[in-house]
Amino acid sequence: WVQDSGVGYPILREVPEETLKAYGVSAMPSAYLIDRTGRVRAVHAGFRASQFKTVRKEIENLLGEKQQ
Repeated sequence: WVQDSGVGYPILREVPEETLKAYGVSAMPSAYLIDRTGRVRAVHAGFRASQFKTVRKEIENLLGEKQQ
């Protein structure tokens, strides 16, 4: 899916267990949208096709924010 959709931002896969614990991952897949300062801005647990446009817009908004 990542290659087919033309995603140009980092995606982590096969994340170490300590990272899962640190972020409190309770569902797979999970999406954690992290801004340029390292702050978690949105969390999406699980996958629902109906949320695709919303998540994409959140990602686009974060990518469009100016660097500090």
